[in-house]
Amino acid sequence: MRTGLPLPSLVLLPMLAASALPGASATWDEHGGGTGLTGDWDGARIILEENGTIIAARLLGEGGFPNPTDAGERQFTCFGEASLGLDLERWAGLPGASLYAEFQHRSGDDILPVSALQPWSLYAVQDRDQLGRLWYAQTLFDGLLTIKVGKEDANREFAASPYAATFMNRGLVYSATLATLPTWPDPATALNVTLAADGLYAKAGLYDGRTASGTSTGNRWLHLPCNDVFAIAEVGAEWYGLGARHLAGLALGGWRQQGDRLRADGGHQAGMQGAYVVLDRVLLAMRGKGERGLAAFVSGGLADQRVVAVARQIGGGVVWRGPFPTLPRDQAGIGGSWGGHGDAGDADEVVGELFYAAWPLPWLGLRADLQRYVHPGGLAAAAPAWVVGVRGEVLF
Repeated sequence: MRTGLPLPSLVLLPMLAASALPGASATWDEHGGGTGLTGDWDGARIILEENGTIIAARLLGEGGFPNPTDAGERQFTCFGEASLGLDLERWAGLPGASLYAEFQHRSGDDILPVSALQPWSLYAVQDRDQLGRLWYAQTLFDGLLTIKVGKEDANREFAASPYAATFMNRGLVYSATLATLPTWPDPATALNVTLAADGLYAKAGLYDGRTASGTSTGNRWLHLPCNDVFAIAEVGAEWYGLGARHLAGLALGGWRQQGDRLRADGGHQAGMQGAYVVLDRVLLAMRGKGERGLAAFVSGGLADQRVVAVARQIGGGVVWRGPFPTLPRDQAGIGGSWGGHGDAGDADEVVGELFYAAWPLPWLGLRADLQRYVHPGGLAAAAPAWVVGVRGEVLF
């Protein structure tokens, strides 16, 4: 249904602003350099943060425009997010405890500029108003063990790279082989456990995986399924520089989706599984204000070709942050992803993306994006397609 340019129906409460991914747990000044549109509330916001309360919000609008000769139609989307993070050690005297809540709104067109296995945008989904994340986390043994329980976005915990997250195309943000990953728009009830020491970590999660069977866990989440369980585990290493800047990371993971799965040949099987790898690194750190520099990432995945649309995937990209000394928060990037088709397709989908994201004001982000598809939808008969994307983002 075409709705035209949507108007936000979200009344933005003063809660936590997020980064490029829906559900990000970033501090309110991650993109804006310390100042949202509403400022620091005459110092009250800084005082709240110093006392364990992070409060803010963001509003995003974007449009996707196909080549006029292609079959797709333009798509306009509005996304709003409002969040609250509490340090319960300061609030209630519980060492290592934290609480997080987040509300999400999406409205707009559900007609896509291109029908693809790797959608052009994370926000190319159905309309919704939902409690996106609500979790309690407890860190024990001086940070060695962290337990998180509640509603969570799995891509915030697994198969993630901060450099991959700067792209718009979903196939670059995380591998399309993770077909039933409980992430936006359907985060789910979850239990996550992480062991971390000296830059090394091992983590595992159990999620409500009913999205694989057609139930939206974004809207219907307070549930512990008996059969449709999504289980995932990951081991890896991370390296950080001054100011906790992410310099490099390596993640190896595997997952299994339980429940009855329909194969492309019409048969059924019990469950499916897959594996993935994510590697990223800062290639060049530049002097000057902010975290200027050149970084790259690569990702790959494998899954059961009998039941998934993308059975093999290899992708990667390069991101240049602060391409000009006077614009330290601007970003430029180029990347691509190859998706090897499952049994239901007859061609491999390839997508490339080029973007520039600018922050002309501390609270205002603007973005221009260009994507090119070959064999969109994994169909040999599908003509190549272009998508031009634009985005505006306001931090409050």
